[in-house]
Amino acid sequence: MLLYDNEHQHTPIIIEVCHTTGVKNDTKKIIRLIEEFEYGIQEGFLYDYAAKQWLRYAKGGDVEAGHSYSEVL
Repeated sequence: MLLYDNEHQHTPIIIEVCHTTGVKNDTKKIIRLIEEFEYGIQEGFLYDYAAKQWLRYAKGGDVEAGHSYSEVL
């Protein structure tokens, strides 16, 4: 899922929903999209629906478990 900012024409936040077995790969994917590409993404969230756990990654930061709020918004 992408949260698109029409006014500034970029995507500041992405959200990925996965199962516990996909957390590692999806976390790597979120970090790569934020750090290696110029999409304007500043934050990425991952929700593991099996474990009912949120992960958050902000550009230049570390993966944080248990965070489901956005600093960008």
